[in-house]
This record gives sequence, C-alpha cells and structure tokens, in this order.
Amino acid sequence: MPGERNSLFKQWLSRPPRPHGAIRFDRRVSFLELFYDLVYVAVIGQASHQLAEHISVRGAVEFAIIFGLIWFAWINGSLYVELHGGEDGRTRNIVFVQMGILALLAVFTAGAANQDGAPFSIVYAAFLLFMTWLYYTVRGQDADRPEFLAVTAGYVVATTLSAAVILGSGFLPAEPRLVVWASFAPPGSGHC
Repeated sequence: MPGERNSLFKQWLSRPPRPHGAIRFDRRVSFLELFYDLVYVAVIGQASHQLAEHISVRGAVEFAIIFGLIWFAWINGSLYVELHGGEDGRTRNIVFVQMGILALLAVFTAGAANQDGAPFSIVYAAFLLFMTWLYYTVRGQDADRPEFLAVTAGYVVATTLSAAVILGSGFLPAEPRLVVWASFAPPGSGHC
C-alpha cells in the first residue's frame, strides 16, 4: 500500500502538461488561480503607487509601460494554466513558482522606471524564461501534432529573445530602457 500511494503521488506530481487541443470543458477556476491573480493585484498596486506619488504625463506613461509588461505576463501565465494545466501537483507547483517570481517582481515594480529598472528587468526576464521552459515542455507533448509544433517553436524562440532583450534593457539608463519596454510586445500573448 505505501508504495502504491507513493506511485500515485509521483504521478500526480509529475503529470505532463496537456497538449494543444486537449480542451477540458468542465474546468473550473481553482482557489489557487484566484490567489495567483491577487499576486498580480499586488504587482499592479506597486506600479500604481508610484503613479500616485508622481502624477504627471511622464508618470502616466511610465505606469502604462510597466502595466503593459505586467499585463502580458498575466496573459501568458494564465493562458498556460488554462490551455495546458491540470488538476495536479505539477500545475500547482508551476503556479507557486510563478507567484514566487511575481512576488519578487513586486519588490522592484514601484521603482522599475528609475532606480530599480535593472532588478525589475532581471526578474521579468526570469519569468519569461520560466514561461519559455513551460511551453518547451508542451512542445514535447505536441510531437504527433505538427500543426502545433511550428506555433510552439515560434513562441519558444521569440520568448527566449524577448527575455534577452528585457534582460539587456536592465543595463540601460532609465529613458532608453523605457523606450525598449514600450516597444516590447511579448510573444504568445494569447496564441499558444
């Protein structure tokens, strides 16, 4: 019996992601996913706190740029769980890892447009690389479905390049960094 329970637990913890097209029509949002969304509220709260202290056109533009990055991160993280997650330990651990990265991102969000731009860039790039790895694992599930391989491959390559751009932007002065972030549109925001 104990070996059987360990085997079931191991299966629950290491179940592969759902491949493309494996739609669950009876899926319901879990409490963990709602908690995940609250972490984004905290990150956005940090960005808006900075705007509240610096009400100006420049402050509004900085907020819009940083909010855009946060929005794309939420889209990518949420869609991964919706499209490829399951009611298993692997998905829960993935959500917890994302929440940990986001909590760290929140630390640097208020000052992201200025003094905390480099650490914000590093943490955001880490988030993008984590999402890249997740979609790379989905690619393995799609081996017998060539129509999805090209989409997932494009997402993996583009997200890796995006992570490199965001990481590199962290070493720029504030204004050029914001220009890079403003022109940045993370790939896959809704299509993978």
